[in-house]
Amino acid sequence: MLQRLALKLRFKRRWLPWVFALAVALVGGQWVVGSIIKARIGSAMHRSGLELNVSTAWYLPPMGVSLHNVRITKLQPDGRRMLLFMASRVVVKVGSLPKTKPLAAESVEIRKLTITDGQLCCPTQSTPLVLQHINLSLTPAASSSRLYQFSVKADQTPHNQVQVSGSVNVSEKLLAISAFSLRANVAAVLAQTPGSPAFREKLRGCDADGTVEIHGLASVPLNDCGHASFQADVQLQSASATFPASRQRVDQVEADFHLQGSAGLSGMRVTLRKFQAAAGATRLFVDHGDYAIDDNGQNWKLSKVSGRIEVAGGIAALDRYHLGGRFVFTGTANGPTRLPENASALSSVQHELLLYPRGVSVQPPKYPIPVTQIAGGPITFSGGVIRFDNLWGDYGGDKVLLDTAHLTLDDPRHNIGLDNLRRQIRIEGMAGTLICRQPGPEYPAALGKVVAQLRPSGPFLINGWYAINRLLPGMKEKPKPDFLFRVSSVTGAFALTDDKAPLTSIHGDAMVSPMLVDITSLRGDFLGGTVIAAGKIKPGRPIHYEGETTFHNVSLERLHHDLALTEKKPIVGQVYLKAHVSGDGRGAPGTPAKSFAADGEFEVVEGNFGDVAAIRAAAGNVTKPDQPLDGSAAGVFSVRDEVVSLRNCAVGNPLFGLQGTGTIAFDKRLDLHVMAAPLGDWQQALKQNKVPVLDDVAGAVQQLFNGAQQVLLWDIHVSGTTVAPKIEVTPVPIIAKPLAALFGALLQGGKDRRLIDQV
Repeated sequence: MLQRLALKLRFKRRWLPWVFALAVALVGGQWVVGSIIKARIGSAMHRSGLELNVSTAWYLPPMGVSLHNVRITKLQPDGRRMLLFMASRVVVKVGSLPKTKPLAAESVEIRKLTITDGQLCCPTQSTPLVLQHINLSLTPAASSSRLYQFSVKADQTPHNQVQVSGSVNVSEKLLAISAFSLRANVAAVLAQTPGSPAFREKLRGCDADGTVEIHGLASVPLNDCGHASFQADVQLQSASATFPASRQRVDQVEADFHLQGSAGLSGMRVTLRKFQAAAGATRLFVDHGDYAIDDNGQNWKLSKVSGRIEVAGGIAALDRYHLGGRFVFTGTANGPTRLPENASALSSVQHELLLYPRGVSVQPPKYPIPVTQIAGGPITFSGGVIRFDNLWGDYGGDKVLLDTAHLTLDDPRHNIGLDNLRRQIRIEGMAGTLICRQPGPEYPAALGKVVAQLRPSGPFLINGWYAINRLLPGMKEKPKPDFLFRVSSVTGAFALTDDKAPLTSIHGDAMVSPMLVDITSLRGDFLGGTVIAAGKIKPGRPIHYEGETTFHNVSLERLHHDLALTEKKPIVGQVYLKAHVSGDGRGAPGTPAKSFAADGEFEVVEGNFGDVAAIRAAAGNVTKPDQPLDGSAAGVFSVRDEVVSLRNCAVGNPLFGLQGTGTIAFDKRLDLHVMAAPLGDWQQALKQNKVPVLDDVAGAVQQLFNGAQQVLLWDIHVSGTTVAPKIEVTPVPIIAKPLAALFGALLQGGKDRRLIDQV
């Protein structure tokens, strides 16, 4: 045993140097051959403008190479070198090479290709798209030496992973990706999204987060990559981002859609199966949508879009209007993939979006309360125009029914574009009904002043336009809204005073604007009679009004009762009054009564004036104390500075007559000169003297005065107040012809002519 061991040791000592030398030769040969192969590969790449850097290259017999620390760079126009590819190791093994020259790539039989820990940089116009930690394996398929199977895996982080598997058919020059899987962080994807510097600058502050997953397959003809086809399922999970321009944060984004198309996007189809997002408390849900580009790549189409928006705050543009509620929507659109030169997007794209509000509320700036319970619809966005149809809502108990209205965003024919919205938002073609109640809500700005003055109730038909003026650079204050409405009514009512004297069953038309309310015609029921009016109201501080008004058969008893003028027995009778009135309403320096002015005439028929202290005091000189003061009254009047001036006023019946002029102040002070006649005595005297009273009534009365043996007429000065009048009586021996005609008409009972015609 010892001898055998000794012989073996001597043999090893003899051959050990040779073995070591052979090993060195083999290693050196692998390195040398590998270096030659590296140089050949580097030379071929150099002719294509690429530079290969390899730290070590090892020959792998019989025909293979192992490259370590591989770097492929490309010279840029500015002289810098851009890294395209790097890997810690690349192994290539091929079969026997054909003897033909030059060597064609497709004639090489690859037995194995592996890339370990690689990095691929795809150059773009801005930041390169980088894919890291690539591991690739490519081997021939068992069925064919010209068909290769491959798998690629790139794990940058646990949240950014790419896996691709498929095959390459060298004979048909076809790359078939049977499975593609991408899982990436949204921020990482956006960071490497190609685009212009301006576009990338917008992405810089978006603060995106979330995960995107893509699973799909593709077929790529290697000699015509433009005809590659693909299909994929894309899912967006827990995504969020901020839009830097508006600082609007969108989060809780979830999406699921399917893509199918080609590399040039011709014939592409996108089916959206789910999309939802949140901005604050506002939620957007899209249940379905189809997007397609035609096979020629010239036009696109969006169809079958449906979803809902639940607005509950969190969007600054909507929060200004306190918008809340739910909208259900559907939509379609189509247009060219490239817009015509100098054409706007809205005019080039056919689009229709239908929005149906459900329980929506909105409160524009300076509106004291919101419009609530808005429903109906649709709200249509089509042809650059937003239309509002069949909407209804509630404004503080008043019902708003909007039949139609529209907002034009884009109309090249009339030089209207989106830029106009920066100056004014103008809603035109408004037609609807406002059903008011009393007490009613407060309305905004100038419209509120008009409504507060008229205090409407019932239905009013409204047609017109409304414009919201925007704050422009250089303006200190935002301009007020503009509007012009035609308001009509057939059954509405106005409460024109703070008391209980409503104007009902209104038939009329008015034009309402911020600067003027022009009542072109108005007819209604008022205190048992009829009022007819036309005039103008100028809103502002103060409100100014001016117009013509006529009252027919208005009940003095109703006037007394409804306005609660006094606790005494009311005046009875039917009044006719026609006047031109003007004055200032709320906001005037003084009281509304101070500025009130009027000029007109009045007549009272079937009246009783016994409870009017001034009339009772004056009539007491020509009537019996217990005689009722029934009859008629008429006269011409004017009102200025809280003083009523009477001219040629008459009161009486066949038993007594009063004719006077003077003033009655709003503070009840009196300054009247009244001619009082005992018409009952006149009638007896005419009969006794057999003076005929035919057509010449004035002549008969003057004839009576010529032969009178007693006082038939008194001049009475009434002063004091309406509550406590003071009387100064002076006999009058003669009578003028106009006064004789007036008293003659009273003496006849007014059967032939109205008293107003006499005064």
